Amino acid sequence: MEARFPESAKEMPAAAVDYVAQQVKVPAGAWADYDWQGDRIKRHRKEIREAYGFRANTEEDQERLGEWLAAELCPSGGSGRRQRGREGRGSGR
Repeated sequence: MEARFPESAKEMPAAAVDYVAQQVKVPAGAWADYDWQGDRIKRHRKEIREAYGFRANTEEDQERLGEWLAAELCPSGGSGRRQRGREGRGSGR
């Protein structure tokens, strides 16, 4: 599973749909009949985001993530946690 809403019913494995349908006591076919483009899905997604404290990514979020990844995964000058973690490996220390 990914941390996003599915775009269509076809994105979810049938076994997952069957399992959840049994849990909530609705026919599994209701999943395919759901309106994936209308106002109802927009409202449901909004309700889920609000209930669990999620929000859509912003450009600022993407920039901050890029900066964090660069600092953590591609440190300059050989400094940074990942680089330090490699020092001494295979040297028998």
